[in-house]
Amino acid sequence: MQSRKEEQHTASYLDKKDTAGDDEKNSSDEARPIAGNEDAAQTAPPKNKGRMLPLFIFFCLLLCLGAALFALWRNEAASQAPSHASAAVNDEEIASLRRKKAELEALLQKDPCALRQSLGLAPAAPPPPPAAADNTPATPPSTGATASKAESVDKVENATVFIISIAGKGLSTGTGFFVTPDMVMTNAHVVGNAPSRVFVINRKLGKPVQAGVVSTKGGEGTGGADYALLRVSGPQAVHPLVLRDTPRRTEKVNAWGYPYAVSRSDPKYQALMRGQLDVAPELVFSDGVVSAIMDRTPPVIVHTAPLSQGNSGGPLTDDHGMVVGINTLISLDDESYRQTSFALPASDFINFLRQNGVAVTLSKP
Repeated sequence: MQSRKEEQHTASYLDKKDTAGDDEKNSSDEARPIAGNEDAAQTAPPKNKGRMLPLFIFFCLLLCLGAALFALWRNEAASQAPSHASAAVNDEEIASLRRKKAELEALLQKDPCALRQSLGLAPAAPPPPPAAADNTPATPPSTGATASKAESVDKVENATVFIISIAGKGLSTGTGFFVTPDMVMTNAHVVGNAPSRVFVINRKLGKPVQAGVVSTKGGEGTGGADYALLRVSGPQAVHPLVLRDTPRRTEKVNAWGYPYAVSRSDPKYQALMRGQLDVAPELVFSDGVVSAIMDRTPPVIVHTAPLSQGNSGGPLTDDHGMVVGINTLISLDDESYRQTSFALPASDFINFLRQNGVAVTLSKP
């Protein structure tokens, strides 16, 4: 019986306990809404913060992207503005040019006289009547006047001659130049001191003209004067060369003559040597400058114009064709292979000419 009571008591206890638990549950269930609201009020903010942070970052990125796109748009608009402005300026210039073109075309359609009046210009003066023809022959220029380059070249070519000197069975050649219409100046060593037959020829003469030796002074190896004066048979239609005072150092000079180094390759020279008398060798030109004037008796012009055998007796001229010296000899340096050319000045051989009755004067440069 007791045991049954205990079982009942235990059961009731348990029931009570369960009931208490149910009561506690009920009480807790009844109180949960309040407690649950309080917990939700306390725990909701942390959960919302975790959800809003990505949204905030995404919104910031959108703002940055929008700002960048706006900046790019402004830069592009700014870069396009000058081009539009320049295009507008170009359009204005083109329009202005078209208006000017139209104005000019309209002016060209008008009569020239009306055009001058519309522009406020005085009428053109009538051309002067042609001058009456002057039949007075022109006065030839003075021999000392400065000639043009072409004229000076022609004068030198016409007055410079190729000289052939025949003595016995020997023959020598050289160069000379007219100082009067019938007098030729050359070196004494070209014609030699022995009696000989001498001929002169150039393109102007057209054929060999015989000449005689009038006078000589000095000669090869004397170390001084080396002059010879020839007289041709009758005056020739040539203009004698003008003599000039001694040139200055560094002045440009020109050498004219028939150097054998060149003439031996000239077909006309070869034909003349074979006896064809209607041809004349080509005159050879070389140029240089005056290196020095050696104070000797007579003075010597040292220059750089190349010379060779056959140039002896030829004129050394300035750029105007005036004779400043007579080419006489050359010197070769075996060590440096350098050639030095020497000429005797016109201021010295003019005395030789005067002594032989040739009336010549020195001209100033």
